Amino acid sequence: MNELTSGLGVKAVIDLVGSPETVSKYINVVDTLGVYVLVGHMGRVEVPIPRPRIIRNEITITGSYTGSLADQYEVISLVRRGLLKYREVVTKRYRFEEVNEAFNTLKEGKVVGRQVVLIT
Repeated sequence: MNELTSGLGVKAVIDLVGSPETVSKYINVVDTLGVYVLVGHMGRVEVPIPRPRIIRNEITITGSYTGSLADQYEVISLVRRGLLKYREVVTKRYRFEEVNEAFNTLKEGKVVGRQVVLIT
Protein backbone atom coordinates (compact mmCIF):
# COMPACT_ATOMS: atom_id res chain seq x y z
CA MET A 1 0.00 0.00 0.00
CA ASN A 2 2.83 2.38 0.78
CA GLU A 3 4.21 1.83 -2.72
CA LEU A 4 0.85 2.77 -4.26
CA THR A 5 0.68 5.98 -2.23
CA SER A 6 4.39 6.89 -2.49
CA GLY A 7 4.73 6.28 1.24
CA LEU A 8 1.94 8.68 2.18
CA GLY A 9 -0.58 6.07 3.29
CA VAL A 10 -4.34 6.17 2.76
CA LYS A 11 -6.95 8.54 4.14
CA ALA A 12 -9.36 5.76 5.12
CA VAL A 13 -9.51 2.02 5.67
CA ILE A 14 -12.85 0.21 5.82
CA ASP A 15 -12.19 -3.11 7.55
CA LEU A 16 -15.03 -5.55 6.89
CA VAL A 17 -13.33 -8.35 8.82
CA GLY A 18 -12.13 -6.77 12.06
CA SER A 19 -9.75 -9.56 13.01
CA PRO A 20 -6.50 -8.96 14.90
CA GLU A 21 -4.65 -9.78 11.67
CA THR A 22 -6.45 -7.22 9.50
CA VAL A 23 -6.30 -4.46 12.11
CA SER A 24 -2.59 -4.95 12.83
CA LYS A 25 -1.82 -4.98 9.10
CA TYR A 26 -3.98 -2.13 7.83
CA ILE A 27 -3.88 0.35 10.73
CA ASN A 28 -0.27 0.89 9.66
CA VAL A 29 -1.22 2.19 6.21
CA VAL A 30 -3.54 4.93 7.51
CA ASP A 31 -2.09 8.41 6.94
CA THR A 32 -2.01 11.24 9.48
CA LEU A 33 -5.56 12.40 10.29
CA GLY A 34 -6.91 9.30 8.53
CA VAL A 35 -9.85 7.13 9.55
CA TYR A 36 -10.04 3.41 10.31
CA VAL A 37 -13.60 2.06 10.16
CA LEU A 38 -14.37 -1.32 11.72
CA VAL A 39 -17.49 -2.82 10.18
CA GLY A 40 -17.01 -6.54 10.57
CA HIS A 41 -16.32 -8.19 13.86
CA MET A 42 -14.89 -11.46 15.06
CA GLY A 43 -17.19 -12.02 18.02
CA ARG A 44 -15.51 -11.17 21.32
CA VAL A 45 -11.94 -11.30 20.03
CA GLU A 46 -9.78 -8.47 21.37
CA VAL A 47 -7.85 -6.48 18.77
CA PRO A 48 -4.46 -4.93 19.60
CA ILE A 49 -4.32 -1.21 18.86
CA PRO A 50 -0.96 0.60 18.40
CA ARG A 51 -1.81 3.57 20.64
CA PRO A 52 1.41 5.58 20.12
CA ARG A 53 0.93 5.59 16.33
CA ILE A 54 -2.77 6.43 16.59
CA ILE A 55 -2.13 9.31 18.99
CA ARG A 56 0.91 10.66 17.13
CA ASN A 57 -0.86 10.55 13.73
CA GLU A 58 -4.27 11.59 15.09
CA ILE A 59 -5.97 8.59 13.50
CA THR A 60 -9.70 8.24 14.12
CA ILE A 61 -11.02 4.75 14.78
CA THR A 62 -14.76 4.30 14.47
CA GLY A 63 -17.19 1.43 14.34
CA SER A 64 -20.18 0.80 12.14
CA TYR A 65 -22.67 -1.71 13.52
CA THR A 66 -24.58 -3.61 10.86
CA GLY A 67 -26.74 -5.64 13.22
CA SER A 68 -26.53 -9.19 14.44
CA LEU A 69 -26.30 -12.22 12.18
CA ALA A 70 -30.01 -12.82 12.83
CA ASP A 71 -30.74 -9.24 11.71
CA GLN A 72 -28.80 -9.79 8.50
CA TYR A 73 -30.69 -13.03 7.75
CA GLU A 74 -33.95 -11.16 8.29
CA VAL A 75 -32.93 -8.48 5.78
CA ILE A 76 -32.05 -11.16 3.22
CA SER A 77 -35.43 -12.80 3.81
CA LEU A 78 -37.24 -9.48 3.30
CA VAL A 79 -35.37 -8.88 0.03
CA ARG A 80 -36.12 -12.38 -1.25
CA ARG A 81 -39.83 -11.96 -0.47
CA GLY A 82 -39.89 -8.61 -2.25
CA LEU A 83 -40.76 -6.70 0.92
CA LEU A 84 -37.59 -4.61 1.01
CA LYS A 85 -37.26 -2.69 -2.23
CA TYR A 86 -33.62 -1.68 -1.95
CA ARG A 87 -33.20 -1.17 -5.71
CA GLU A 88 -35.44 1.90 -5.52
CA VAL A 89 -33.20 3.47 -2.88
CA VAL A 90 -29.86 2.81 -4.62
CA THR A 91 -29.72 5.58 -7.21
CA LYS A 92 -26.12 5.25 -8.38
CA ARG A 93 -23.61 2.41 -8.60
CA TYR A 94 -19.87 2.90 -9.03
CA ARG A 95 -17.08 0.53 -9.91
CA PHE A 96 -14.30 0.45 -7.32
CA GLU A 97 -12.09 2.40 -9.72
CA GLU A 98 -14.65 5.24 -9.52
CA VAL A 99 -14.61 5.51 -5.71
CA ASN A 100 -13.14 9.04 -5.79
CA GLU A 101 -16.03 10.19 -7.99
CA ALA A 102 -18.46 8.65 -5.50
CA PHE A 103 -16.83 10.53 -2.60
CA ASN A 104 -16.81 13.80 -4.55
CA THR A 105 -20.51 13.46 -5.36
CA LEU A 106 -21.19 12.84 -1.67
CA LYS A 107 -19.05 15.80 -0.54
CA GLU A 108 -20.79 18.11 -3.03
CA GLY A 109 -24.21 17.17 -1.68
CA LYS A 110 -25.38 15.75 -5.01
CA VAL A 111 -26.50 12.39 -3.63
CA VAL A 112 -30.17 11.53 -3.90
CA GLY A 113 -30.91 8.14 -2.35
CA ARG A 114 -27.90 5.89 -1.82
CA GLN A 115 -24.69 5.28 -3.72
CA VAL A 116 -23.04 1.87 -3.86
CA VAL A 117 -19.40 1.12 -4.65
CA LEU A 118 -19.11 -2.35 -6.17
CA ILE A 119 -16.02 -4.32 -5.22
CA THR A 120 -15.56 -7.25 -7.58
